[in-house]
Amino acid sequence: MPPLVANSRKRRRRRTARWVVLFAFVVSALAVVLAYRRFADPERVRAEAESLLQQFAHGRVRVGSAAFSIFDGIHLYDVAVANAPPEERSVRDSNLAPETTDTVFSCREVLLSHDPVSALWGRLRIRSVVAVEPICSIVHDRARGTTNIAGLFQVSSRVDRADAAMPTIELRDARIRVVYSAFGGD
Repeated sequence: MPPLVANSRKRRRRRTARWVVLFAFVVSALAVVLAYRRFADPERVRAEAESLLQQFAHGRVRVGSAAFSIFDGIHLYDVAVANAPPEERSVRDSNLAPETTDTVFSCREVLLSHDPVSALWGRLRIRSVVAVEPICSIVHDRARGTTNIAGLFQVSSRVDRADAAMPTIELRDARIRVVYSAFGGD
């Protein structure tokens, strides 16, 4: 085979190899972008955050909106935790006044800082929780000697992995409102 034909075949193979590598790179980049868009979808992040927070509360958890960034963390807006509605409470607590079902904890913004590497592998590990201007309303029932936060927060049974250390929690400009009721929630 003449050297000119052999060189032309080598060039053609190299050119084909370059196109294959370029095509694989473009397809990979497109897959990463589409996966990130799906993972960072605000409605999906909001629903996942509500589900995560619900693990730690016996009441209702509501997150107004959420935003995810691989390096900046998860921003949750208009977060509220309230006691369980009357149909979910025990018979003993069924005669409590409506005030006790109001929001116990509310916050304008909560920032969840996470380990970016853990997000890549699908196991999001929260390192810290920062609540900006949280408000906690505690209603103390003197007749029963209980509060509306008794039994509201709990340790999750799903957080039993060795690598699942509890995050640090920071409250910025927190306010606590304590209300004393004299007659069974009035």
